Amino acid sequence: MQLDAPIAPVRPVETVPVTHEGTEYIVLRDPQGFSESMIAISPEAMPILAMFDGSKNAKDIVEEIEVTAGAAIDPEQVASMAQVLDKAYLLQNHNFLEHRLRVEEEFNDREIREAALAGGGYPDDPDKLREFLDHLLRSPLPDDFEPEPLLQDRPLRGLLLPHIDFHRGGQTYGRAYKAVLNLLSELEEGPLLVGIIGVAHQGAQSPLVVCSKDFDTPLGPLHVNKSAIDLLRSRFGEAPFREQWVHKSEHSVELQAVWIKHLMADREVTILPMLAGMLDGPVPSGNGIVSTARQLLDTLKEIEEKHPGPVLWIASVDFSHVGPQFGDPEVIHEKQIKAVLERDMEALSSVREVDGVGWWDALMQEDNRYRVCGINATYLLLELLKESNVAILDYDKALAEDRHLMVTYAAAIFQA
Repeated sequence: MQLDAPIAPVRPVETVPVTHEGTEYIVLRDPQGFSESMIAISPEAMPILAMFDGSKNAKDIVEEIEVTAGAAIDPEQVASMAQVLDKAYLLQNHNFLEHRLRVEEEFNDREIREAALAGGGYPDDPDKLREFLDHLLRSPLPDDFEPEPLLQDRPLRGLLLPHIDFHRGGQTYGRAYKAVLNLLSELEEGPLLVGIIGVAHQGAQSPLVVCSKDFDTPLGPLHVNKSAIDLLRSRFGEAPFREQWVHKSEHSVELQAVWIKHLMADREVTILPMLAGMLDGPVPSGNGIVSTARQLLDTLKEIEEKHPGPVLWIASVDFSHVGPQFGDPEVIHEKQIKAVLERDMEALSSVREVDGVGWWDALMQEDNRYRVCGINATYLLLELLKESNVAILDYDKALAEDRHLMVTYAAAIFQA
C-alpha cells in the first residue's frame, strides 16, 4: 500500500475487549459476517483506527498522531495495519464490495441455509444435541420470577422467546419449550407451519427479510413452506428476499429451528424464516404501522388463513442491551439494573395485553435507550396475535462478571 494513498474507511465492526496472557487487546469482528477474521489490536492503536476515514493517508495519520499525542510512529506501520484490515475485508473499499457480491451470490445459489452455530453455540453431534436440549427442558422454575399460569384447553398460537446463546439463556429456553411440549397436544391435526420472526442484527433496509431456503440442523433439515414463499412473491416480488443473505450468519432464527426440529420430529412441520428489519413507527391512532410493513402483516395473516393446518408464530428476541460493550460510558451499576428492570416490566405489560402500540411507545419514549433489539420483531408478533391470552413464563438477565455487558430477555406463551 502506497504511503500517500488515502486509506479506506473502516467498516462498522464490533470491538470486543479481551485479555490474553495478561495483555489487553481489542478484537475487531464483523457483525455482518462477511469477514470470518477476528483481528486483535492493542488499545493504543484505536486512535489510529479512528483516523481510517477515507480522507487521510498513512503520512497524514502519522503527522496528526505526532501533533495530538506526541508519539512517533512509522508510516509503514500504519500502512501495514491497513493492509491487514483490507485482507480481512474490514475496510469499505472495492476489495470488500467484490467480496460481498461473491458471498451474497454463493448464498443465494444454495438451496439450503447451513447451520452457522453448530459445534459452537450448541453440539453438532445429533445425540449430544438431543441430550443437551433435553437437559434444558428439565430446568427448574425461576427463583426470582413467578411464571404466570397457562389456560387449560386453549390452543397454542405463538411464542416470545430469547435468542441469547443457550449457555447463558438456556434455562429460559427450556422452561418455555417445556410448556410448548405440554401444549402440542392441543394443536389441531394437519401440517404445522411455524413462522419465526428474528432480528436482522446485521441491519436490513426491508421491513421483513424472508429466507426461501430450507434450514439445516444437526437433527436434519427443516423445510421452508413453499406456499407461503409463493404468496409473498406474488404480493411483493423479490423485495422481501433481496437481502436474504443476512440469514447466512444470523442466529435468531437458527436457535429456534433447532428446538422445533427436536420437539416436533414426529410431526409434519415447515417454517417461514423471517428477520425484522427497518419499520415505520406505529401511527398515533393505534392502527399499526404504515406502508409496506402493514401490507406484509396482512399477507402473513393471509398465509395463516390459507394454511391447511395449525400455524405458530414465534418472535425470537432479546430485550435490553446495556454496558460499555454496547457503548455506555460506565460499568453497569445497581441503579441502572433497576431502571432497566422497570422499563422491561413496562414493555412486558404491553406484551401481556397484546398491545403493539403500547409496546412501541414504552420503549421509544426515550428513543429505545436500552437498545431492545427485538422491538420490531415483537411489534410484528403482537400485531399478528391480537386477542390472544398471554402468560409471561420467565424474565432474566445475563450480567457479565466485569459488568461491562448485560442482556435481558423473557419468554411468553400466546394462547387462543
